[in-house]
Amino acid sequence: ERVTQRAAAIREVVVQVLPVLDNLERAVVALTQQDPALAGGVDMVRVQLAQVLAGHGVSELAAAGHQFDPNVHDAIASVPTFDHGEGVVVEVVEKGYRTDTELVRAAKVVVATTPPATGTS
Repeated sequence: ERVTQRAAAIREVVVQVLPVLDNLERAVVALTQQDPALAGGVDMVRVQLAQVLAGHGVSELAAAGHQFDPNVHDAIASVPTFDHGEGVVVEVVEKGYRTDTELVRAAKVVVATTPPATGTS
């Protein structure tokens, strides 16, 4: 019972911290062109936070380039393309995370579909 309570407490904190990690990643991308030194500093904080989460068994889900899995991916859009196979994740809009035992947050993704056939006469 104690282990279950500890896991639930960690999950609750992780769910609240993940948006902070997301915003740090966005800040690094936005700052890279404007102020590389500042982007490097923000990235160090992002890496440190990711390491703390990893120390509690939280890991990022594989998504981009992988087959869509409704158990861990949340498809928010699809895009017709010949560059990827049907059902392959082509873009990650929001990263997903899991612990050793459960899904914490599904990855929000864009999935490839087969473009419609164009008839020529």
